[in-house]
Amino acid sequence: MSGQGWQPIATAPQDGEFVLLAGHHPNHGWVQKVWTFFAGQWWSNGHGVAPTMSHWMPLPEAPEVGS
Repeated sequence: MSGQGWQPIATAPQDGEFVLLAGHHPNHGWVQKVWTFFAGQWWSNGHGVAPTMSHWMPLPEAPEVGS
């Protein structure tokens, strides 16, 4: 999946994979955060629900050790 751009939230994986979500917040503009889908809703840092998120993309590859 690596290398894909922003996609509609309806196509996001719901298998526990961590992905980057983005959405437009009326007070903060575009926001992005890492989320995972678990128990029927999106979770990030122990908080559920992602009401303003409209797009997703895979996380980039992790850096090489020692670089």
